[in-house]
Amino acid sequence: PLRRARKLAAYCGYETATVDPRLAERNFGEWEMRPWDELYREIRRQPDLLLLEERNPELVTPPGGESIDEMRRRVTDLVEEVCLHPEWERVAFFCHGGVINMGRWIKGVIDFSDLFIDLPHYGSITTLSFTPEELAHTE
Repeated sequence: PLRRARKLAAYCGYETATVDPRLAERNFGEWEMRPWDELYREIRRQPDLLLLEERNPELVTPPGGESIDEMRRRVTDLVEEVCLHPEWERVAFFCHGGVINMGRWIKGVIDFSDLFIDLPHYGSITTLSFTPEELAHTE
């Protein structure tokens, strides 16, 4: 739903592409646009948050934002919806690198530790195929 993704879709001939909010980049809330090193320093100053980050980093929720687990659920919901639709053999998503890597993590192509590393470049193509059986393990 973000401008760069819509612009790329239009450039590729999909001017009337369906906009789905589940393809939005992760909502970092109050952490938006802050450098990672600054955020890590803030996490380290909060013992409860640091413990959660060490044990269950996917549950850490930026103030006013969403956790990685919440993002995973919304991206999985969209992928399941598309995979289970009998007429949709191929679908093109125009989205940001974090969403693409979320799909790669759901698929098992990357580890959790690589979720925010090596993000796909703008305009690049990442191909993923999902089966309902593969999506069943994400619950």
